[in-house]
Amino acid sequence: MNEIKNYKIMPVEIKDVITVIMMFFKDYDNGLTNMKRFLGNRGVINEIVSFEPLLEESELNKIDDFMYKNQRSFDKEVIQQKSSACVSLCEWAVSSIR
Repeated sequence: MNEIKNYKIMPVEIKDVITVIMMFFKDYDNGLTNMKRFLGNRGVINEIVSFEPLLEESELNKIDDFMYKNQRSFDKEVIQQKSSACVSLCEWAVSSIR
């Protein structure tokens, strides 16, 4: 997680994955400072892993639309090239929307 938090300029693909995770948590501020704060929360990994998305259909549609428009960002091989730390987050996001 530190690898992701330490970016001064976050790659677009990583930013997209974190944006989707934050959308699941109903946090729509995808600014770098807010992303770093979110990722810096103690226990964030446990929160993500144990999270049960109980979102309204409209919220799920927003997430699905975002992921569709940014498909490249949710390709495991693309993410692996950008950040090995982000691969499992990407997989979680993809599996959670299905």
